[in-house]
Amino acid sequence: MAIKSVLKAGAYQFKASADIEHNLEKILAGINIAQAEGLEIVAFHECALSGYPGVEIESVDGIDKNKLMRAEEVISESARNNKIDVVYGTTTFKEKSAYNSLVYIDSSGQRRALYSKRAMYGVDDLNYECGEIGGIVEHGKLTIGLRICFEFRFPEYFRELLVRNVDLAICSFSMVGKDNKKYQTAKAHLISRAAENGIYLLAVNNLNGVQNCPTCIIDPDGNILADAGDKEGLIATNINKPKSNPIRGQICKQARNLHPEYHS
Repeated sequence: MAIKSVLKAGAYQFKASADIEHNLEKILAGINIAQAEGLEIVAFHECALSGYPGVEIESVDGIDKNKLMRAEEVISESARNNKIDVVYGTTTFKEKSAYNSLVYIDSSGQRRALYSKRAMYGVDDLNYECGEIGGIVEHGKLTIGLRICFEFRFPEYFRELLVRNVDLAICSFSMVGKDNKKYQTAKAHLISRAAENGIYLLAVNNLNGVQNCPTCIIDPDGNILADAGDKEGLIATNINKPKSNPIRGQICKQARNLHPEYHS
């Protein structure tokens, strides 16, 4: 069987809450809709399952770990039953530390990757430990990289993906507030992160407040292929492995010259 170089990917945005069971219900609905649309992977926003401190919950201290663990098992079961890869944001725990994480579950229901946020913002420092470099998964001929919210403000986090030959970056947000003053700047940053690295970028944001970043899919030239607007629902497109071209080649060469540590 030939290894696929095309991936039908999407993002499902919804309004999260402090209730893990409510969030789980929304995630399961998104998985079912994505499966019905023939998607191979669907992504959800930052802390979509657990709730995000400062938005849905006051702090990670109030999270019911047993309820969270049971919900994680249900998501894995749904991924397996629907034969779809699922990327969702949640709070993970290790010993006495908590992390703002993206979990990648494959279509067999197995965890393929766990990536935790490194660029802290707002109340992150009061709730979470800093994660480590990583969050890269192979899917057929395509390579997928995971990133979280405030990291999109820094080109370096995406250069790490470029020099590791990532084709698609999934970046989850809970970037909401009382107004949308940051929206246009955030949109410009997303376009830049895609175009300056020659990669696809799938961004998915929370709906619990006024969005300051769009849920959208951007191609390697910086064109927006899909935009969810401000309504709950799914956006999707086919992700084709980006073709080699002189610009992408030179960008990658210069990135490796300037930052050899990214390729270690």
